[in-house]
Amino acid sequence: MFSRQILNGEHEEDLGIGKQEALSMFDVMDRNAPPAPPPKVEAHEAAEVSSAQRDLQKLLGTLGATARGRLVADDYAPAATEKLVFFIRHGEGRHNVAQRDWRAAKKAGEPYTVDNDPDFGYVDAELTEVGAKQAEALRPRFARLEEPLDLIVTSPMRRATQTALYALDHIWIAKIPVVAHEDCHETGGRHTCDKRLSRTALEKYFPPYDNLEGEPYKSRVDYAQLESEEDPLWHPEKREGKRAICKRAARFAAWLGQRPEKRAAVAAHSGFLLALFNAVLDLPDDARGWFGTGECRAVALTFAT
Repeated sequence: MFSRQILNGEHEEDLGIGKQEALSMFDVMDRNAPPAPPPKVEAHEAAEVSSAQRDLQKLLGTLGATARGRLVADDYAPAATEKLVFFIRHGEGRHNVAQRDWRAAKKAGEPYTVDNDPDFGYVDAELTEVGAKQAEALRPRFARLEEPLDLIVTSPMRRATQTALYALDHIWIAKIPVVAHEDCHETGGRHTCDKRLSRTALEKYFPPYDNLEGEPYKSRVDYAQLESEEDPLWHPEKREGKRAICKRAARFAAWLGQRPEKRAAVAAHSGFLLALFNAVLDLPDDARGWFGTGECRAVALTFAT
């Protein structure tokens, strides 16, 4: 189902990746069942997550745009005033493994800050094979839906887009829009893994669908929402603040609420989702927790008018 252009070496120089790396990313789709997922919160992150949640929840109701919601079953039928949205955190990325190993070695800082990664080896980090399998593990959930989704939104970052396509592309290929939205970007700045590729490079990385049943060629991912060619959130020294990411999350919620679609999936990141679920969306406590890699939650949302 995926075009093999990238595997034929057409874009290697433009993207700064080799054929073997690309092959490993795309061919993991053909592997068997996924392994058990890692812990939802890594041991070294537990205290940081708890503190972040408390800070974020203080902002709830102060950012202008919000929605009320609750966790529901996948087959939930949204009422006239509701949307059913599947929120997905990307599968395990190369940077997740690097951080886990870095912390286990009791090294200071992070492996993907500019001083530790001056060559930008983790730039816009992709999925590992485990991460791709975590995304594939979501396929049965979506295949069982009686009513198909009518919108897929993804962060423009590669690991989130890969996750969305691995989990969903085989079901409604070329039938519904896949929209990259800058506001779903992970916390920006300082970490090379969270610096996205240029819009041009991303369009080459996820090339158009093969011509299906005589239909015109269609881009796999719509990047029209990206106003900047380069990553607007990137700064080599400064990390995006909590309030700034919450404002982005609120802006995204307002955009989603104004869309006409009733059933959607959103593929994003831990930092963004933590902000969205704690500072923007009015949710019960059982819905607010940290997303594990490859985790998906079905949420019924009623947007403020």
